[in-house]
Amino acid sequence: MKIPSLVRLVLSICAGIILGSAVNMGLILNSSSVIPPPDGADLTGLTPY
Repeated sequence: MKIPSLVRLVLSICAGIILGSAVNMGLILNSSSVIPPPDGADLTGLTPY
């Protein structure tokens, strides 16, 4: 059974969005280990200074 090209296109776009979202979430959750914050940075508060 052959999947119509429009359905295949829509499914591949949805899969790309889901995969891209998962990669983005993983980078955000692990960003402090990939790029460490500068020395002396206080990341516990909401104030930028």
